[in-house]
Amino acid sequence: MEIRSAAVVCVGTELLLGNILDTNSRYIASRLCETGIPLYRKFTVGDNPERMKETFAQALGCADLVIITGGLGPTRDDLTRETVCELFGVDLIHSDEAEENIRRRLAGRTVSENNLKQAYLPAGAVPFYNSRGTAPGFALSAGGKTVIALPGVPHEMKTMFEEWAIPLLRAQSGCVIVSRNLHVCGIGESRTDELLGELEESRNPTVAPYCKSGETRLRLSARASTEAEAKLLLDGMERKIRVSGVGAHIYYVTENDADAERAAPLAALDRLRREGKTLSFAESITGGLLAKMITDIPGASEHFLGSAVTYATEAKCALLGVREETVAKYGVVSEQTAAEMALGARERFGSDIAASTTGLAQASPDYKGAYTPDGKPIAPGTVCAAVADGDGVRTYTFAFGGGHGREYVRELAAARIFHILSGYTGGFS
Repeated sequence: MEIRSAAVVCVGTELLLGNILDTNSRYIASRLCETGIPLYRKFTVGDNPERMKETFAQALGCADLVIITGGLGPTRDDLTRETVCELFGVDLIHSDEAEENIRRRLAGRTVSENNLKQAYLPAGAVPFYNSRGTAPGFALSAGGKTVIALPGVPHEMKTMFEEWAIPLLRAQSGCVIVSRNLHVCGIGESRTDELLGELEESRNPTVAPYCKSGETRLRLSARASTEAEAKLLLDGMERKIRVSGVGAHIYYVTENDADAERAAPLAALDRLRREGKTLSFAESITGGLLAKMITDIPGASEHFLGSAVTYATEAKCALLGVREETVAKYGVVSEQTAAEMALGARERFGSDIAASTTGLAQASPDYKGAYTPDGKPIAPGTVCAAVADGDGVRTYTFAFGGGHGREYVRELAAARIFHILSGYTGGFS
């Protein structure tokens, strides 16, 4: 049976209440793409048997495949197994293998009747044994529909999906979907959309723009019978985009969603690796965000030496050697101060390159730095930055606006620094 469409149902009242963030559906959506099965709908439902039955039926009505997470545990409100049985008209039956797996997982501990409840599976289901917990999952097919049930605990769900669901789905999808991300900076989403023109109307590969703090991501997705054929389609579309007006603003390319989320620091780190150089930061407005973003990447320590978070003016002077007369003459939020911060970090860390940030995220009446030395107000969202290397120091001023809040301004500032460090030479509009 070929599967042509999918829906995801996440079960759990705690999800509806906002007590737990749903990461399962996002993970499943990204992995489904790789199997060539398009995701049509996502549902969330609480631990109520009638509403669960209604939601499962709705999902089965719009897709060939329904992937359910949650409701497989040992407690009374874990009702996914029973609800699926009712919808498919089958009985729950005991599985000796499932019980054996549960007892093995609980070796040395008391195995309660609640635990053994998990050893019952729908008649005719293919069991998915749990190598990270006790609750088994299953796949059940009938009447051209397939349900895959997985635990709600994210690490259990991911492991079971990889070990059991992916092989099953790849065998039934009949094709693969391969995606590629082109990361664009310097122009906004609307301008990107305008420059792409008819390319966005392509059906295979598809081109979908996504807005992110400080950049736009173009997700290209190609459907083909083999991965090699899909990549040829992606190559052709990427060439078309690169000769369009967007091409000059593509600063990096990623092949998966995990790398897409950290493209900016990855691009900077890749350049450091290619050139064999080291990096340090002097951070004020970003408050350590630059250091966090790059150290989230494994292996960053080979090229990233450290960051000095000098939030107070006194710290900038004492730790980085910023001159008091520079601050007095130009202000703490100035390209001149940013330049001395970067030069100071490069000298103290002994790095090949150093970048700095100083700015004003939001106006504050009691903050003296909200004004220039000659009494002119500094616009909220103003960020001054500098990059120092063996050739000297380059300075920048960005006007992000202060209406989006402190965190947003910090994210934009960090993105800009990494774009520059990646080697992007286009302008910023």
